[in-house]
Amino acid sequence: MAVANPAAHAQDMIRIPAGPFTMGSNDGRDDERPAHMVTLAAFEIDRLQVTNAEFATFLYALRSKSGAAIKQANAKIEQSNEEAAGSC
Repeated sequence: MAVANPAAHAQDMIRIPAGPFTMGSNDGRDDERPAHMVTLAAFEIDRLQVTNAEFATFLYALRSKSGAAIKQANAKIEQSNEEAAGSC
């Protein structure tokens, strides 16, 4: 499913404010313990689930971008991954 109007699609995003939350559980499985506080930076997420077709459209759109644009997108993904790993 192609996103016909990217600007309209952006309105389907919701902003999650920065802040702390409790990650894990003291009563869960071993890999969920212990419960601990994690602070995340603000981020945006789709209001609805993204389908495989929508993700494929996104990947196809990336192919048409310049190498610099793809490197910039990858740098943002790497930064997000590093922040997520550091919060665990």
